[in-house]
Amino acid sequence: MDKIQNIHDAKYWNNAHLCSTLMRKWHKIKPENEDIKEVMTALREMTFYVARLKDDAQARNEIIKQLRNDRTKWCMRAQEAERKVRNAEKLVDI
Repeated sequence: MDKIQNIHDAKYWNNAHLCSTLMRKWHKIKPENEDIKEVMTALREMTFYVARLKDDAQARNEIIKQLRNDRTKWCMRAQEAERKVRNAEKLVDI
């Protein structure tokens, strides 16, 4: 899944770069055009929004990974404690 996501990400960033480059060229030609300024602002905001979404998703995945590792560690400790209790109970029954 990561490889597919990386392909989608690369396509998005390439498209964003292309649009940004074109808008900068058009802005140089007509620096006072309000439509061009609005589109540049909208493109910038969309790009930052997507970047934030990607960053949030990466942070979420790291948190999930850490929680799973913690859960595995605590399950192993609980199993070890149960094993020790069973062994202690066997010793007491003797």
